[in-house]
Amino acid sequence: MMYTRVYIGKLPRDCTEREVQKLAREFGPVRDIRLLSGFAFVEFEDDRDARDCVKSLDGDKFLGERLIVEPARQQGAPMRGRDYSPRRRGSDHWRRSSRSPPPRLRSVRTNYRVLVSNLPPRTSWQDLKDLMRKAGEVTYTDMGRDGVGYGQYIPLSIFAAAGFQ
Repeated sequence: MMYTRVYIGKLPRDCTEREVQKLAREFGPVRDIRLLSGFAFVEFEDDRDARDCVKSLDGDKFLGERLIVEPARQQGAPMRGRDYSPRRRGSDHWRRSSRSPPPRLRSVRTNYRVLVSNLPPRTSWQDLKDLMRKAGEVTYTDMGRDGVGYGQYIPLSIFAAAGFQ
């Protein structure tokens, strides 16, 4: 894989462009540096220099921080960890298609609502959502201060009837 742009993450927030340039120049001529808060993009003139930079600096300590150094993703490429493959269709339809991934169900209002009371005071809406996932696709949860939670969901039986899962 050929690349000349490198992502350098976990930089100290007070790091200067000159410090990043000094670090990167050890591997070869630098074409451009774009320093942002806590990370930078460095473009080398040669792809071998970029590859050497990734191999040598990834995981090294710099100004007290352990760096993350990897090839910068190409413009328009999906972010690492973001796989738009569908969970319920059982195929790679969305990867092969030029269509966008299916919309999330978070904003969908349903007639399937649940009110849960007598919850511990420190229960979060995320905890309630995790609990409700056993019943179906959770579209909304909220917690009140008095230990009462409210949630909306789409039952698993409806997903099965629609051909999902």
